[in-house]
Amino acid sequence: MNPKERKQEIRRQMLQRRRALAPEDRACASLALCRRIEQLPAWDRVRVLAAFWPIGNEPDIVPLLRRWLARPGHVLLLPRIEGSESAAMRFFQLQDPDNDLRPGALKIPEPDPSRCRTVDLDAIEWVWVPGVAFDAAGNRLGRGRAYYDAFLA
Repeated sequence: MNPKERKQEIRRQMLQRRRALAPEDRACASLALCRRIEQLPAWDRVRVLAAFWPIGNEPDIVPLLRRWLARPGHVLLLPRIEGSESAAMRFFQLQDPDNDLRPGALKIPEPDPSRCRTVDLDAIEWVWVPGVAFDAAGNRLGRGRAYYDAFLA
């Protein structure tokens, strides 16, 4: 099996495992993840966060994102896909999740550019990226379109 096929197989297996989680197990794991993030030193130190809005059976970090936004002086940036190139991801500042998000090109909730402004990427202090799997060294396996890989590079 070549490396590309191996990645596809790992992706398939991990997505299957995630789909197999009972809703109550996913909710419990999501809550534990959110609590752990809030205990990190960066939670109190950082002001500008680039994150993702979860879809499907990804960990539910929405309550955590809402708590972040409710903190005075904290900025939340979410990505918007603008094209099919891997480098076509731009970040916009979210103010009000209930009104600022629209389904994007990949049917993922994304900031509405008519309501949200872009922000200089140099302002980002903390980045949360979605992933299908991560290894012990922190290497990420995403959904395969490489948007985050291009952004992180």
